[in-house]
Amino acid sequence: MRSYIFITTKGYTFQPESESIEPDIENCQVVSFAQGKDEKQAFENLINDNDYLLETTFDELICLELRHPDYGKHARHFYFTSYRRKGLTNQAGDHYKLIISDIHAGGGAIIDLYYDERTNKVKEAKTLADKTVLSVEFTIDDFDPERYGDEGIEFLKKIRRASFI
Repeated sequence: MRSYIFITTKGYTFQPESESIEPDIENCQVVSFAQGKDEKQAFENLINDNDYLLETTFDELICLELRHPDYGKHARHFYFTSYRRKGLTNQAGDHYKLIISDIHAGGGAIIDLYYDERTNKVKEAKTLADKTVLSVEFTIDDFDPERYGDEGIEFLKKIRRASFI
């Protein structure tokens, strides 16, 4: 069985803490998920399992296949706050700027590399498949670009270009 998500372009969304009476964002809304051998069978299963949908005012649904049958365990979460700050600050007050992100480390792990130009420290933040985040800090002298492949070389180029070191 393949997994599918059903969405609609009808409806409105307000961003959190909005005080406007007008919707803030034009978007798509998730209606439901279903499985089937193809889109048509998944839609029929959706209706059979959720017959109340026939009583809604939705008419058209858009069906998209999900890559992983167990999509919930493969979801990645992204937060705007990380990009707004463009860096991290640790308990010691070091300020790390995001230099390279989304290095695939195998086993579903993703690595982001940060750099603090004041202390010449590198921070590796590794997000494991189960969403656990492991981090380690070390000096730029201890940084081994080969450990990260082409992204390690790119990391060094970017911090040199920015006159960090």
